[in-house]
Amino acid sequence: MSQQKTANEISFAVMEKAQNIEKQQGQAALALINSAVVSANKVDVYV
Repeated sequence: MSQQKTANEISFAVMEKAQNIEKQQGQAALALINSAVVSANKVDVYV
């Protein structure tokens, strides 16, 4: 039973880490989208 418990704990830790990475990537994507929206409200003119 000890090996099974250890395997379950490792699986849970890996899944939790993957979820954290996905959350960080989602937050980064939202930040990028928000920065693009702010930039879209401005007009840059180069002469």
